[in-house]
Amino acid sequence: VADYRWFLLGAGGVVAFVLAYIGFTESSSKPEVSYALYQSLRLFILEGEPEPHAPVTLEIARFLAPFVAGYAALSGLASLFRDRVQQMRIPWMRDHVVICGLGEYVGIMFLRQLRAKGVRTVVIELDAANPSIEVCRGLGVPVIVGDAGRLRTLESAGARRARRVLAVTGNDTVNTQVATIWVLT
Repeated sequence: VADYRWFLLGAGGVVAFVLAYIGFTESSSKPEVSYALYQSLRLFILEGEPEPHAPVTLEIARFLAPFVAGYAALSGLASLFRDRVQQMRIPWMRDHVVICGLGEYVGIMFLRQLRAKGVRTVVIELDAANPSIEVCRGLGVPVIVGDAGRLRTLESAGARRARRVLAVTGNDTVNTQVATIWVLT
């Protein structure tokens, strides 16, 4: 459902806008295009003016438009805070596994295997656009976007308290840096 949420919200917004536009052109004493467009947009921010004897299309849009706008705002805030809440758990984690690198095969495979066994994990990924990050977030796995070869990034993942650190990035130099930092700290 989460994969289709934004599509459904967009479709709901378009439907609300079209219904409002039709309703305003039918009921308005000013059937101008600009007036109907403006009034249709105002419904999304709860500033629509009541129309006497409004058609059913406009009445549906009066409820649908604020619902779509509110749900989109809440969904956006929830996704922002979800990431922060997941990262706030890291300082209390012990005996977890830090996975450095979220490659399409190796990193995500380790993550799925560890999660299936109930092992708590933290992921470090350099590429913020990696689609596997959303998989992690959906599983409730904290994700740190940063360079795993840096001490500060490993510390933010709780590597010192971790049972294991898996260096599975696509860069052997970074993997060596991760192993060296983890062994020496």
